[in-house]
Amino acid sequence: MRRKLAGDAPASASAGGGSAPSEADLAQLSTAISAGEDLGPFVRRAFACGRPEQLLSSLRAVARDRESEIEELCRAHFHDFIRAVDDLRSLLADAEVLKGSLSASHSALLSSSAPLLASLESFLAARALAGTLSSALASSHRCVRLLALAARANDHLQAGNHSLYLALRAVDAIDLNLASRPDPLPLPALRRMLLSLVPAVRVHAEREISREFADWMVSIRAASRHLGQVAIGRSAAARQRQEELRSKHRPLEESITLDDDGAGDLDDFAAATATSDGSDGAAAASFDLTQLYRAMHIHQTLALGERFKKYYLENRKLQLTSDFDVIAATPFLESHQVFFAQIAGFFIVEDQL
Repeated sequence: MRRKLAGDAPASASAGGGSAPSEADLAQLSTAISAGEDLGPFVRRAFACGRPEQLLSSLRAVARDRESEIEELCRAHFHDFIRAVDDLRSLLADAEVLKGSLSASHSALLSSSAPLLASLESFLAARALAGTLSSALASSHRCVRLLALAARANDHLQAGNHSLYLALRAVDAIDLNLASRPDPLPLPALRRMLLSLVPAVRVHAEREISREFADWMVSIRAASRHLGQVAIGRSAAARQRQEELRSKHRPLEESITLDDDGAGDLDDFAAATATSDGSDGAAAASFDLTQLYRAMHIHQTLALGERFKKYYLENRKLQLTSDFDVIAATPFLESHQVFFAQIAGFFIVEDQL
């Protein structure tokens, strides 16, 4: 058996690559680890050379160095670490005390806020109920007002045609209330009834006033002849009185001075003239135009003023044409008085308008 010589160890280590890493390899590997570099090139080179044991030895040496550094660091900061642990334990105890105090405060807050929460819920429920009641009362007042307006319109309609304008005013108030308010009525049946009532009342008012106006047109045509006869008769009587006064006063006009009797005659002449003018005015004002003005006012309220004016002019023109046709069908000498009376009465009425 061959005896191992002392000089063979370095040779075998050099031949086999050596198991102990050199100082340069350790320094290079330590520098790479400290710098956080990739150790892949070292590993590949070690396996490429077929000497991974050397790399492992170097890594173990670096690990031992780091362990020694950690041990020295722990020895240097051992007391600080112990004090930090003690501080953490005391802080943990304080945290437990604070946690208990916070839990007790939370429980006390919950117990004290329970009545307040119940009161708040009661208040919210009462406020919601009050809002509902207020809305219901407002809707009830609105319905009562609309029904009162409808009843007022009905009373005015039953009172006759002289109250049609007041009925239309009540209906306009109903229409304005329904159109101006953004919220609808809470009773759909009442709303439908009122919406159908408004145009029905307007149509009824127009029909009634048109019927009354038609009756007035017939009556005014019959009254025109009488008005013409009265006006012609009074005018003839006035002219006769004026002629008598003139014939009586003519000798006085030829004289230069006037005595008392002449002055009295002049006064009689002026009084007779004024009496004749007053008689003509009384004859002209002896017929009633109330129905005509009422019909015009109602049609203007219904926004039908222009149509009513056109209707009136057309009907009066037809009446005048009809009067001419009737007079033309009879002998003039027999009907001229009636003809002149009818025409005079027609223009007396138109003059008053």
